[in-house]
Amino acid sequence: MKENNMKINIFKSHEECSRELATRLVKYVLKNPKAILGFATGGTAEKTYEFIVYDFIEGKVNFEDVTTFNLDEYIGLDKDHPQSYYYYMYSKLFRHINVKDENINIPNGLGDIKMNAIEYEKKLNEKGLDVQILTLGVNGHIAY
Repeated sequence: MKENNMKINIFKSHEECSRELATRLVKYVLKNPKAILGFATGGTAEKTYEFIVYDFIEGKVNFEDVTTFNLDEYIGLDKDHPQSYYYYMYSKLFRHINVKDENINIPNGLGDIKMNAIEYEKKLNEKGLDVQILTLGVNGHIAY
């Protein structure tokens, strides 16, 4: 039987939790400049992204060689649509840090959806993930 080494942290507030997550992510990137990070969208992650942006602006971290993958995208929405996750991630995080556009991976919700999904999964499997941020929404959903 595999030993469970999971550590559970309990925070007093969403802000405290978000600050700690951002701090851990920044420390990880400092140790692993070519980190491959998975991001979630939604209100729960926004404060974490604000802290990441703050740390970048303060010169505490460099995302130049980081690669990112996002969990999902809406089918039928262009990436410039204000409700798309592509738009969301750029407005909340990516346009505020120095991650290269070619290193940002967000599923394509237009065109041949099945082929897009196959290609995205292939790229994700080739690269792998070092860290995946998931969020828990107020109604209990995970990383929607």
